[in-house]
Amino acid sequence: MTLKDIKDKLINVVSLESYSDNAISCRSLLQDCIDYIYELKSIEKPQNATMLELIEGSVVSSYVNDSDIIRSIDYIRTIGMHAEQGRNIRRKESKLVLDNITFFIDFIESKEKGNVTYHKPPYMSEATTRRLYIDEYLREAGWDVLDKENVVVKEKAGIEIKVEGMPNEKGYGYCDYVLYGRDAKPLAIVEAKKASVSPDKGRHQVDLYAECMEKEYGYKPVMYY
Repeated sequence: MTLKDIKDKLINVVSLESYSDNAISCRSLLQDCIDYIYELKSIEKPQNATMLELIEGSVVSSYVNDSDIIRSIDYIRTIGMHAEQGRNIRRKESKLVLDNITFFIDFIESKEKGNVTYHKPPYMSEATTRRLYIDEYLREAGWDVLDKENVVVKEKAGIEIKVEGMPNEKGYGYCDYVLYGRDAKPLAIVEAKKASVSPDKGRHQVDLYAECMEKEYGYKPVMYY
């Protein structure tokens, strides 16, 4: 498999109309890219290794050497796997998968041409992209993530949940995610921040949300940030 072969296959993937077919084909392209990296390194690929093990393994991770890109190709893996299992794939998920594999192929080509610097596309740091990644992490953990904001449903993950009593001018804020239990009360709060923001800021904000909820429910939910 040459890099030209991979790029030719990408052209065919772009023309696919089905979101699921797109995700499955992108996952197949990712496998081709992984095989290509192993061939470049003249290392025999472990026959029984899963794609996740290959992505997180030393060969691929050292070649990529960037956590954002590793996260982006793992997203291709998970969405493609879910498409193969028959799960409905949304348009925005399909688009992100295609964007990620397109960038990854360009990234490999850039490295092979000797370009030591590259620029990650802006979408990789956008809030909408972070949301799609976290949506997927929650689904993998068994949570159904709602699409409509500020809606409380038992045993579901709500998004943009309004919290009263915040110490700001408005007196309220919005939790990125709240995970609700069988009694429709909050089990946990998830606060997302981009990597350039200090983790302390996320920790402080999620703690404020939890303190507000403690006044309403009598306890603090588990806090993730």
